[in-house]
Amino acid sequence: MIKNKNKVRFRLEQNMLELNSYRHEISSLQGLWDNLSLLAQLSGTGTDMTQTRESFTRVSDNVLNDLSKETINKTVNSIASKAYVIINVVIRNLFERTADIGFLSTDDDVRSFLAKYHAGQASAHDVDVLKVRFHEYVKKYSVYSNILLLDTNGKVLVQLDENNEVTETQDDFIFEALNTEQAYVEAYQYSDLIPEQEKCLIYAYRVTSVDSQKNLGVLCLVFRFENEMEGIFRHLIKPDEWVVGLMLDEDNRVIASSDPCQIPNGALLESTKPGQDWILTRFAGREYLSVTRKTQGYQGYMGPGWKGHAMIPLEYAFDEDIASSIQKLDAGILAKVM
Repeated sequence: MIKNKNKVRFRLEQNMLELNSYRHEISSLQGLWDNLSLLAQLSGTGTDMTQTRESFTRVSDNVLNDLSKETINKTVNSIASKAYVIINVVIRNLFERTADIGFLSTDDDVRSFLAKYHAGQASAHDVDVLKVRFHEYVKKYSVYSNILLLDTNGKVLVQLDENNEVTETQDDFIFEALNTEQAYVEAYQYSDLIPEQEKCLIYAYRVTSVDSQKNLGVLCLVFRFENEMEGIFRHLIKPDEWVVGLMLDEDNRVIASSDPCQIPNGALLESTKPGQDWILTRFAGREYLSVTRKTQGYQGYMGPGWKGHAMIPLEYAFDEDIASSIQKLDAGILAKVM
């Protein structure tokens, strides 16, 4: 285990160009100590430089080790902050969506339409009116790709996306929405309501009569996940940065990537385990310094089990000026080296 840690540390330090420059200069100074020691012996002055040389080597090694740790910490903190933002911003946004489904499922227009449907009085005009209502809602809260209203048997009665030809569903979460004691049902999975997507995030809840005594149907909100993530990545990661921001599902598969050319959606990645701040990992023949961060939750809501993840190619992980790291080192140690 220790040997493996040393190997990883060595791989990291190989890419710290400025640190290696300092290491080379200190090595040159150690060579000078060797020369001075040799001259002292040849001149017969009786001066023994061995202890001084060993002390210099020991203190210099401490400085380089501390500088290496500080350089790693600086990079890890930088990319970890991005992983935290990715997951926590999304969780906060999703928390707001849980309120949307509760609000819209009690909408008067939705209840009125379902009441007409069960009475056999719903017309094509009523469908168009409800579509306009859905469109207005999406226009105000542009985070949904589709809104669907179903009857209690899973038949699609109204939906916003006119290109979606689905007419019914067998998804279990629809029938769960009719019976749940929770305020909503959250499902991230394949759904036959959105057959062209491998997985989608849907919030569903039952629509009841005004007195809540009878289930009239089920309302589904399909989260516009890709657009939401694009906006987060665009504001979080600058075009000239090498960091790749990612969202992972519970199985560590990529469900959103700021750079699909480097790390595509669907890729299975290694994530950090409890107690690990970072890991050195490989993907597509390239080494990355990687961090994974779970959500801190928002008002008790923890989301669907997703994780924020950030990776930076090892060869670009330590490009920043090392001067700020030097300032954080122990002043006493630095003074001894000088």
